Amino acid sequence: MHFQLLGPLRVSHGDAEANLGGHKQRVVLAGLLLNTNRVVGTDELIEWVWGEDAPRTAAHSIQIYVSELRRALRPLASKELIVTREPGYVLEIDEDDVDVDEFERLVSEAALDLQEGRPNEAAERARAALGLWHGPALSEFRYDEFAQSTIRRLDDEHLAAQELLTESELATGRAVAALTRIEALVEAHPLRESATGLLMQALYRNGRAADALGTYQRLRHRLGDELGVEPSPHLQQLEDRILIQDPSLGQQPPSPGSRNPYKGLRPFGEDDAADFFGRTALLAQLTSRLRDGSRFLSLVGPSGSGKSSAVRAGLIPALRENEVPGASEWAIAVMTPGSQPIAEAVAALRAAVPPDVDVPPGSDPRSLTAAIQTCRASGVDLLLVVDQFEELFTLVDNELTRQTFLDILSESLAAPGASLRLVITLRGDFYDRPLLYEGFGPPFAESVVSVMPLTPSELGEAAAGPAQRSGVAAEPQLIAALVADVAGRSGALPLFQYTLTDLFDRRSSTTLTLEDYQGLGGLEGALVGRAEAAFATLTPSQQTGIRQVMLRMVRIGPEAEAARRQVPVRELSLLPIDGADLHSSLNTFGALRLLSFDRSPDGTPTVEIAHEALLDTWGRFRHWIDDNRADLRKQASLAAAVSAWSEAGHDADYLPAGAQLAELELWVAATDLGLTEPEHRYLEEARRRRLLQQEEAATAAAHTRRLTRRARLGLIGLAILIVAGLAGGLAALILSGGEGPRVALVYAGRGDQAFGDLEASGWDRALRELTFQAEEIIPIADSTDEIESAAAAGFDLIISGGILHGGIAEASADYPDTSFVQIDMVVDGPNVTSYLFAQNEGSYLAGVAAALETRTGTVGFLGGMNIPIINEFRAGFEAGVRATDPTVTVLATYPPATVTTPFARADIGAQAGHFLMDQGADVVFAAAGITGWGVLDAIAERTDLDGTHRWYIGADVDQYLLTEDRQRPHVLTSMVKRVDEAVHRAISDFVDGELEPGTRVLGVAEGGVGLAASGGFLDQHQAAITAATATLADPTTEIPIATGPVIDMPEEPLPATEVIVTFDGETCDFAGLGAITLDEPFALVVTNTSEGDAFTGFIPVLDETLTFEDLQQRSVAASANDVPDHLDLFRSQGMAGPPGIRSVVVTLDAGHWGAFCTTATDEGNVAYPAALIELG
Repeated sequence: MHFQLLGPLRVSHGDAEANLGGHKQRVVLAGLLLNTNRVVGTDELIEWVWGEDAPRTAAHSIQIYVSELRRALRPLASKELIVTREPGYVLEIDEDDVDVDEFERLVSEAALDLQEGRPNEAAERARAALGLWHGPALSEFRYDEFAQSTIRRLDDEHLAAQELLTESELATGRAVAALTRIEALVEAHPLRESATGLLMQALYRNGRAADALGTYQRLRHRLGDELGVEPSPHLQQLEDRILIQDPSLGQQPPSPGSRNPYKGLRPFGEDDAADFFGRTALLAQLTSRLRDGSRFLSLVGPSGSGKSSAVRAGLIPALRENEVPGASEWAIAVMTPGSQPIAEAVAALRAAVPPDVDVPPGSDPRSLTAAIQTCRASGVDLLLVVDQFEELFTLVDNELTRQTFLDILSESLAAPGASLRLVITLRGDFYDRPLLYEGFGPPFAESVVSVMPLTPSELGEAAAGPAQRSGVAAEPQLIAALVADVAGRSGALPLFQYTLTDLFDRRSSTTLTLEDYQGLGGLEGALVGRAEAAFATLTPSQQTGIRQVMLRMVRIGPEAEAARRQVPVRELSLLPIDGADLHSSLNTFGALRLLSFDRSPDGTPTVEIAHEALLDTWGRFRHWIDDNRADLRKQASLAAAVSAWSEAGHDADYLPAGAQLAELELWVAATDLGLTEPEHRYLEEARRRRLLQQEEAATAAAHTRRLTRRARLGLIGLAILIVAGLAGGLAALILSGGEGPRVALVYAGRGDQAFGDLEASGWDRALRELTFQAEEIIPIADSTDEIESAAAAGFDLIISGGILHGGIAEASADYPDTSFVQIDMVVDGPNVTSYLFAQNEGSYLAGVAAALETRTGTVGFLGGMNIPIINEFRAGFEAGVRATDPTVTVLATYPPATVTTPFARADIGAQAGHFLMDQGADVVFAAAGITGWGVLDAIAERTDLDGTHRWYIGADVDQYLLTEDRQRPHVLTSMVKRVDEAVHRAISDFVDGELEPGTRVLGVAEGGVGLAASGGFLDQHQAAITAATATLADPTTEIPIATGPVIDMPEEPLPATEVIVTFDGETCDFAGLGAITLDEPFALVVTNTSEGDAFTGFIPVLDETLTFEDLQQRSVAASANDVPDHLDLFRSQGMAGPPGIRSVVVTLDAGHWGAFCTTATDEGNVAYPAALIELG
């Protein structure tokens, strides 16, 4: 994909171009593009789009813009590019996909080329960078405040790039082309001194010295007249040099013209075979071993001894040239283990095999085994090269993964007719590690080829050979000095290669000289000098950032040794470092070959230190590491914990607590290592959890104090204490003095942001407005005992409701002189008043909101059960939708009848949510208790997956207040039962003597139902909702019964829900229905169907796959109801089989057997394992 900011905003892929919508939506995308791979907060986006004039619905509008942008980009991309991440969004793309980043990278590389004497390459890169411009930068945002600083920066960089191209053209002798370009630039920017200096040089080289001097005088007068200053000393000196006709002004430095054949710190690759010298003897030894039939070679030597280069640039090209008979036909896969060696191996094999050999992707052991077996079955001879084999012991934390990988390799090598050959490179200090593994150790020991240091003659060949092949000579004195400095030094080859690379880049002629080598400072001088020079070019903030970045690329081993660590670029972008500084620093160190860039198997961009030599040689870096060894270990431990927390779905149980959290906080406060945004979020969630636990503990302590105070001071009558004691119940009482009737509110307490807080709100309002003696009773468990006790104590009015339903019926019969109020439930009695809520009216308003918000024209309803009270919700919802927009379709559904707890199954709610969304619903109203929360989970999950925003409408309480962060943006509103209004009315009527027994229904007119406004998502629809509320308040308005379509959810999937096997080979106890004596081990699969449970029995076999037809001679099936009367169930007789079962696979070995069955579902086949039985 290509993202264009240098000109009009465009996104394209090949010939396809995305429709990016209107200006505000394009501002959002432009802002994300200027901050790629960095989280941009919603508040920041709002400021960019609206400035100080943002509407209340701005956050919601941003969600819509992002959703539309996802929709526009999706056809052009292979993955979702805009990802929701608190507190906003991140655009995850490769930096080179954005023309701005590509432009800046090319300019940086061109400047380095010119600095190091490669003007041709510099001109080519500068020209390519300028070719990316298709008009002014961010042309459509020239007057948007958010873009101003970026526009100014890019305009300056554009001018600098034109000057760089001019300077490069002058250096290559193309003075005419340079003059044409620079004249236009100076005409447009007459006060720009750097451009004027280049124009003077171009004029002079074109034989126009007088014009060059005249150009200087014009600038001098202009600067004096307009700014009151003189030209810079550099420009003054240039005038002097022209006046004296300095010969150097007319000369061009010699162009190196040749490609640098040396490789810096990176190993030689297969494409570098022609530049690889000095390992003839080692390569002869390797090819000889392979010709003699060896299938396993292990190159073992010190770090920096050239093992990787010998294999990649020596052995592999030799095999391609068929130096081992038949080797030119081998599929050669090259990998490094990394932290996921199995996934790396599968990816390498997939890339190496011929196109007609199908090796499926995968990261589990079976995938790797299958890949190797597929190659063997397809007749493919396979060579697997595992470079840097020591990573298996430094980067793989899971011992089982390491053991499994080694087992697969050793077993595949030893298998009859094996087609696998294995070559590994291993650092000498890890020689003992493979020997510790029983299956792998012996063949490893026999495979070792020791990589010896290069001899003096081999060193001389490695130094002079590449240069001579490029037409450049090397002084004999230089070769002698290099050989003397390298000989006998373990691991010196990377410094040797880097020094030659630097000498070749810096040469001033066609000869590499001893003088230049001494000028670099010898063997270490080149590497250290380059690193220090790169560091010195950075600004102070960039220097601070590169320290953080490079320490992230270091891993401290178990013995405190430092090693390289490959880091995802995105991890670095999440550090508290300015994005531009990070980009510039990585480019600077990368251009000098101090860092190497790559991609992981899944395509993630990565970066790492080019070689361990940098850790040991560059003193500054070594001091950074030494000063932070303990912190680096702690940081690695924190990163692993954050990763585990993320993989567990941010489960709170994975958060640190207690002393562990306190220790982490102390470390964070003391260390100067930066944390990534996910690491900060991990700690913040842990602190939030601790605060919540502290508040809960404080609440419990306060509760205990209230109970103690009540007992000590005797604040309630002896009768209630005796009754409560006899009943065995305890309750917290909150009392207020005063006169008037004694009123008790029995409820769950405050702080739940649901019914409890609503009841408390109505209660507090009554206390402010009315005169009565108030007592709050908060039951510890069931409310029955507390209500009975309160009645016995002589309360005049007892109110109960919300989530507490129990005790009113019994107490009202026992205490006929006491008045009772039951909220949200009907209790009959001559002294009981029941308050209900017109849920059909509240649901009508929910329907209005849904119709106003839907974009697909389809909305959904989920009821807990298909019963009258739930159908009132449905009827109101349908009526509200149709009254608002008759073209909108309402789809209603309920959990399947087989679900025994339809109001308490979040998993069923999630299935219902996906089911309704599959039918096109983008707003779903759920009146289904806990089951409804599953709908909200499904909506959040689906939106994360496809980027299309969808809405949820809750019921009973304001569910926005109860949601998690990822759910909250999807809660459009909730149909709220105003329990507070019921409490207040009950007390008010009782105090006024107007409370009558019976049932009262509070509707919109009475303020009993309404829509929650939390989140502000309905602000734009407020006028329509107010009008609908007025319509409902009219007593003549009637809400019809529900008539819309009800679509049946699929029955619960047909899984094998239970597999029952014998434990002793004789007795089978299944589902508590009794024991059955069998002659041999047995397995039973129980499958749910719409007609009942179907049982399938089968006897075990070994290493055999049974089709369903095969089972007909071995199994039977029956209804669950028949089982007790048919204990001969397992006799061999024909059967049709339970629905969905396709096959039963029984496998393992002679000592064990196991089974699983596959069950067909709407989404594919699902495998369900049976138990493992030990025979004998």
